[in-house]
Amino acid sequence: MGERQDRLRRRGGQKNHLVYKRTEVGAEKSSGGNGFFYFASFMLVSSILYLIFMSGVFNVSEVKVMGTNEAQPDDIKGEIEKDLEGQFAKNNLLFFDASASSSRMKKEFGLKNIKIKKKYLDRVEVTVEEYVPSVQWFSDSKYYMLDERGRVVREEEQKKDAIPVVYDRKNLRVTVGKSLVTVEFINFIKYISDNFSSDKSGNVSRIEINESLNEIIVTSSKGFRVYFDTTYNPEEEIRNLTAVLNSKELKGRWSLTYIDLRIKNKAFFR
Repeated sequence: MGERQDRLRRRGGQKNHLVYKRTEVGAEKSSGGNGFFYFASFMLVSSILYLIFMSGVFNVSEVKVMGTNEAQPDDIKGEIEKDLEGQFAKNNLLFFDASASSSRMKKEFGLKNIKIKKKYLDRVEVTVEEYVPSVQWFSDSKYYMLDERGRVVREEEQKKDAIPVVYDRKNLRVTVGKSLVTVEFINFIKYISDNFSSDKSGNVSRIEINESLNEIIVTSSKGFRVYFDTTYNPEEEIRNLTAVLNSKELKGRWSLTYIDLRIKNKAFFR
């Protein structure tokens, strides 16, 4: 009985010894696998960093600006290149904040809209939408272009054809980049300019403003003046003008000095 127990203890000791040895060998193999994993990870990260920062693959080689009319594409391109140079990784397309750059360009150049797209791997495309030049403003012997918002876009050396001109009798100071008149005023001038002309009214020879933006004076090519109130509906005022010109009171009349439409639903003439 005692011998049998001794044999069993000896076998159990051998069994435990074998389990220990196999565990030890497995640990050695696992340690070698981890080393390879760390090395492969290091090489992968190093390759990615090299590709991004050192290879030049993502360096911007072209900035293309499209859709400009009055704005200078080279000026917009130059500002975007400044943004590229001033970022964390210079001239790198991956780090270029197109959204922040477009917001700055829109404000700086007074644009209606601007879209900046990153075209991988190395190009930037810029699409510009400008406000439409709507009215010219003449003050202090200078012409200024106003866009559809009433904002002064730029100064001009001479007036442009096909765009109505408002002559400021008071020669008030005009600042480029600032709003001068309202959208409603711009729309009123455009409507009067487009719809004034007829056989009896003649063509628009000159549009003037005196004390207030609420009143304009239109001189006809036939020699008489028409006083309009810009706070009224321009379509209604043109109808009133036509009614006066066709009235029996003016029938056969050879001379006309002015027609005053500034009092709603009334007209005065001389």
